[in-house]
Amino acid sequence: MSTTSDARTTLAAFFDRFGSGDLAGVAALLDDKIDWNIPGSARVPWVGHRSTPEEVVATLRTMGGALTPQEFTVDRIVADGQDAVAVGRFTQKVNETGRKFFSEFAVSVTVTEGRIIRYRIYEDSLAVAVAMDV
Repeated sequence: MSTTSDARTTLAAFFDRFGSGDLAGVAALLDDKIDWNIPGSARVPWVGHRSTPEEVVATLRTMGGALTPQEFTVDRIVADGQDAVAVGRFTQKVNETGRKFFSEFAVSVTVTEGRIIRYRIYEDSLAVAVAMDV
């Protein structure tokens, strides 16, 4: 079982690694049987459930190829036991359409033995889908 410190540290490491493009490092933070979900429109290729680190990394690659970050800010991470939640905001540009979108977000994870076993992001999925429409 993870401690509050482990959950907070693991989520912070996830953001650091993803932000620097270290997808192998991200994969190392994920449990072999992760419960990953990004809800949203089927028009957005990275939404939906994933269950392995390989599927998550492929999803993050797709997202990284489709978007150019304009701003990404984590305002705070709070943790309780094996659960941690980060809240913040981001602005992204959709490469195909040139449109930008903004969203506040909350990311919720559950961490066991230093690895993320559950991941959810709550964001303005409508803004993403509208920006992606050609």
